[in-house]
Amino acid sequence: TPVSCASQLTGRYPYHHGLRSMHGHLKNRLPENIPTIQQELQKLNYRTAAFVSAYPASSVYGFSRGFDLFNEEFLVQGRNATITIDGRVETGRSQRTAAETQERVLPWLRKNAGKTFFLWLHYFDPHDTNFVPPSSFVAPFLRSSPEQDRPEFLRSVYDAEISFVDQHIGSLVSVLEELGIRKKTILVITADHGQGLGDHNWWTHGILYQEQIRVPLIMNGPGIQEGLVVKDMVEHVDIFPTLMDLVQQGGSSNMDGLDGRSIVPLLQGRSLGESTRPAYSEVHNIQAFGSTPQVRQRGEMYSLIQDQMKFIHYPLNPSFDELYDLRNDPGELQNLIESKRKTADDLLADLRKREAIDHYVPNPATLSPEERKHLK
Repeated sequence: TPVSCASQLTGRYPYHHGLRSMHGHLKNRLPENIPTIQQELQKLNYRTAAFVSAYPASSVYGFSRGFDLFNEEFLVQGRNATITIDGRVETGRSQRTAAETQERVLPWLRKNAGKTFFLWLHYFDPHDTNFVPPSSFVAPFLRSSPEQDRPEFLRSVYDAEISFVDQHIGSLVSVLEELGIRKKTILVITADHGQGLGDHNWWTHGILYQEQIRVPLIMNGPGIQEGLVVKDMVEHVDIFPTLMDLVQQGGSSNMDGLDGRSIVPLLQGRSLGESTRPAYSEVHNIQAFGSTPQVRQRGEMYSLIQDQMKFIHYPLNPSFDELYDLRNDPGELQNLIESKRKTADDLLADLRKREAIDHYVPNPATLSPEERKHLK
């Protein structure tokens, strides 16, 4: 979550913005010298506010910089209490429902409706079963009981959580309309990651199959054609430059160092007029899955997608590398790594050229007793 949020707010890939892990004691905070979209908009005299709903999007990771108001009243444990000695984050009760967050957002919105503002609103409900909506809300979604079919029950609850958040987004839009600012407000709706829900024998998130990295991106507002479905592959890093382009209507802005690009032409039904660009993802949160053999054996992960060919690389154990043709195998069930080695080698060369691969997360199996003592 924090790694993905950092890419949204900075327009940079993790290997450039420097926040690469939620867990651990290294590289788990956005460096002070990396500019954020809220800072750029502050320079344009925007009011900036953030209302976040869970510890992984909190100021602990350096996200409060550039916000006039950063609301995280749910934090009930200090930093030392929520990061264990082995570097694992225990979020505990440090999260709140969409309803609780919304209660705090709406008064701020009414107060600032007449001003130019940037609002980052983070909901957390469709993440796990810690927050289940009221039973009356969940009941219509239930297709099974936990005793009959627990996997199907968990999927049902996830559907209810999504609908619960959708309802709150809807009420937020209604308030924008009530305040008379709906048509001059740019809305961006996305997610930090998806969820396994049983695909690839994985229920949570933290690995790089499509059900976990292909997320919604919905944009609406001035300068954006309504009802348009963009087929081109875009990325979280494109949000920052796109918003700056829309806000300044093509005017100048300091976009130096950004990995993203403005996709305004796509939002207006035009072409970007340039070659396709690989989409990048990574996972460095290996400490979170230290007890899971499926991940422990593979180590950190990197993926590139270009022209519907997807490469997943495991530098600690390249024998696990995977290559999929998403056009013909969207479920990523047939690994083509042996039959299309040239394609895989080309994408691996791209990863290396980026200098994205970083072995700072130690593989527990390779640590010497002295290293273990030092880390402890």
